[in-house]
Amino acid sequence: MSAPARARTVDDRLLAGVVLALAALGWLALAWPGSPVAHHEVPTTGPVMPGMPGHDGAHHGGSGASFGTEIGAWVVMVVAMMLPPALPLLRTLSRLVARSPRPTLLLALGMVVFVGVWALAGAVLVGAAAVWRALDPFRTPATTELAAGLVLAVAGAYQLSPLARRCLRACRTPRSFAVAYWRGVRPPWQETARLTGAYAASCVGCCWALMVVSLVVGVAALPVMVVLAVVMTAQRLLPHGRRLVTPTAVATLVLAAAALLGLLPPGVLTV
Repeated sequence: MSAPARARTVDDRLLAGVVLALAALGWLALAWPGSPVAHHEVPTTGPVMPGMPGHDGAHHGGSGASFGTEIGAWVVMVVAMMLPPALPLLRTLSRLVARSPRPTLLLALGMVVFVGVWALAGAVLVGAAAVWRALDPFRTPATTELAAGLVLAVAGAYQLSPLARRCLRACRTPRSFAVAYWRGVRPPWQETARLTGAYAASCVGCCWALMVVSLVVGVAALPVMVVLAVVMTAQRLLPHGRRLVTPTAVATLVLAAAALLGLLPPGVLTV
């Protein structure tokens, strides 16, 4: 193996190590009982993770955490669940910026833009949750479970849509984004932002529904998040990952039907 090839292999391992370390910190923050992001009101239609304000039933639909805290928790989720599957794009980006004066900073910019696009998606979700709280300030477990069931139904149906499949197909081929968005005529930082921003938008298009599922489920939130992270990673990285879309969507729709019919044990979607 030539010296440049050896250097590239080391760089790939270092990049993977950094991304996985960031993801590990994200999971630690989500699981740690004293972490601020593990003690906020989840920006969903009502369910709350265990250990968060409202889990003891003392209040439902209160003011909860601030908008900034909710967005912060969403960003931590994105880093934990969505950054590792983006490694193929980041490896592609590392080759594109290899001749730039500061390739490390450009890679960092790519990660920031990727997470930033997801943060914008989270802001929409948090805003929708705020509207829901304003319209139904005296939520009951029954109305919360109904709303959660509807959200799950929408999430399951969306996964079967042509748009979701098209976004997943694009998300599985990061090199196609490099061809489409890296022109080499703009400053490297602009090219980096365009490339990673477009890729992140595609990832939002294929994965937002599953991210919503991870927020909707109450008591089982953390285990569900782990399972969904594995599923989303497999869908995007495994050779036959697209085959997982239909069973995942069906499982989500079954959970939605159980919620809407009142068949779930108490506390799964309501707290």
